[in-house]
Amino acid sequence: MLEFSTGLRQASSMDIAKLEFVDSDGRFKSKTADRLHYEAQVQVIRKQIGSLEEVRGKLGLSQRKICQLLLVDPSAWSRWTRSSVDSAPPHIFRALQWYLTLKEKIPGLTPQYFLGKDPEVIGRQIMNKVEEKALGLQADIENLESQSVTLRNRNLDLELENQKLLKSLNETQRNLHGLSVELEALRMGQVQLVDQLHKMGSKNSVYQFFALILAIAAVVAILLI
Repeated sequence: MLEFSTGLRQASSMDIAKLEFVDSDGRFKSKTADRLHYEAQVQVIRKQIGSLEEVRGKLGLSQRKICQLLLVDPSAWSRWTRSSVDSAPPHIFRALQWYLTLKEKIPGLTPQYFLGKDPEVIGRQIMNKVEEKALGLQADIENLESQSVTLRNRNLDLELENQKLLKSLNETQRNLHGLSVELEALRMGQVQLVDQLHKMGSKNSVYQFFALILAIAAVVAILLI
């Protein structure tokens, strides 16, 4: 009976821990739907960027510097990292996610850049860097568009040249077909002349000889034309 009561108390404590949290005044408060939603987002962010100490290592900061960056007391950081799961508030994970994103998107921008500077000045400097990078990207886009126009014009020229070549090829094929027809007609005429010569026999061999010569001359003349 004692073991059952102990297990029940432990289970109840776990359920309460899931539904309650301690505020800055040390009082237990029930978690709202927004709070539960934020904590679910923290789980996703933690999987993306790692634990608090892993993020600190990625940023290359000491515990004192990370606390200055996040504007928190060092004891809070120690308390968050001592627990089995990082117990930092959701906005801390969001801020670390933003710092890592800025470091990735803007090379050369380190967390030291934010330490000891006025937030308004930092905001203006970040915007200047972002605008500078945007101008560079815009120039690259315009250059690519110019190259694309040049390639399209070149492609049109090639298509026109290809059409001219196809037209010339078709004309050549028609000419070859016409010559083939003419040669076939000449061949048939030659066959007919030879048949006539055979029919005439040997009555007039001289006439046959001259007729053959004339036929050959006619074929040669047509070919020369």
